[in-house]
Amino acid sequence: MDSSDISQPLSDSKTSEYTTGTFERRFGSGNNIIAARSYGETFGSNLCGQASICSFKLEKELRVAGARVFDIDASNQILLIARRHAGIGGKDVLTKMSLIPPYDRDDVVLPSSISSIRDLRISPSNTNLALFACLGKKLAVLSMENNNIIVSYDLPAAAWTCSWDLNDSNYIYAGLQNGYLLVFDMRQTSGPVESLKGLTNNPIHTVHSLSSNTAFPLCVRTVISASAIGLCLWRFGGAVTEGPILVPETENQGVCISLAYCPRTDDIVASYCPKVEFSDETAFTQPMLTPSRAIGQGTWATCVISDCQSP
Repeated sequence: MDSSDISQPLSDSKTSEYTTGTFERRFGSGNNIIAARSYGETFGSNLCGQASICSFKLEKELRVAGARVFDIDASNQILLIARRHAGIGGKDVLTKMSLIPPYDRDDVVLPSSISSIRDLRISPSNTNLALFACLGKKLAVLSMENNNIIVSYDLPAAAWTCSWDLNDSNYIYAGLQNGYLLVFDMRQTSGPVESLKGLTNNPIHTVHSLSSNTAFPLCVRTVISASAIGLCLWRFGGAVTEGPILVPETENQGVCISLAYCPRTDDIVASYCPKVEFSDETAFTQPMLTPSRAIGQGTWATCVISDCQSP
């Protein structure tokens, strides 16, 4: 990304109609900002010269008690939900729910050693496998054919996120509360094959494996992660172990709170909230948010969208 492009005024933007109360910066293939401040009620874009309007229609509302996180097996129309089941003493269960009427459900009661699922991912290469990360310091893979745990790892800290490798299904990743990124090869059940410290001790809240159709060499597995300070790249494979490398222009946007990645287009979306600042009078009492939240206004945030490119 070329920092000179970032100085473009918003009036030069080609994009409009964004959700009220947000500020968005888009980096297209030419690294040009095509962003606009939002005051509208709809969301539209003109990315790479193709206009689109997103509209959503509620088809069905399905009530699920105690739900925390979920993932979707689109090919089989199955929703996998991690939740606390009040009827069995508040134990963690994975609920498989069909998205086809009559919306059949199947609860999988997890072992007592597995608790507080924080993230859940269905394998992109084998939809019969589900990976989940637990605040109870566990990373595990479930077979949805027989509802058994096929591999489980003890972790040195609570896991906030997990991901399958998109290019080699043997590899899985976990981002920890203490800022470490762990790499596992499921053919080795003893523990991680890599344990790498992040730039800070902030929790890694999101991890995505990047597809091999990016600009990186095919033999190198590349991962992008997000923590409060921004986005980081990590590379593994052969004799290569690199990272964390802070992605330019993502570190001074505020506090990074989410990250999404589309393997088909290599688009990356990160969202930020304002940093908490302390005044002299409130340094030890109530923190002040800047900018302030006024009645009738949404909280200001930033959304950064970029193409995956070699540094």
